[in-house]
Amino acid sequence: MPVRDSDRNLVSQDRHRFLGSVEANATSWKIQFELAREGDVFLTGAALKNGFSLRAAIVSWRTREHDVDALVARVVGRGDALARERTNVATAP
Repeated sequence: MPVRDSDRNLVSQDRHRFLGSVEANATSWKIQFELAREGDVFLTGAALKNGFSLRAAIVSWRTREHDVDALVARVVGRGDALARERTNVATAP
């Protein structure tokens, strides 16, 4: 995912927007919790008026594009894994 200069302080999680707000909020909380537990990347969350949002503050001058790419990949990967789990549960006999 190419990162433009204007995007460097924002990681947006719109992939799972199709979920209801309660389920989307729970998914975001779970993504944050699981990534924090694993310890490879760090991001925080914020409770906003329209729901819970994941956010990353990129403040180190040593941060490189590959660091941001890794964070985005981990968030997307974890979200996709949770979506697969929901699908498997929903289609289980």
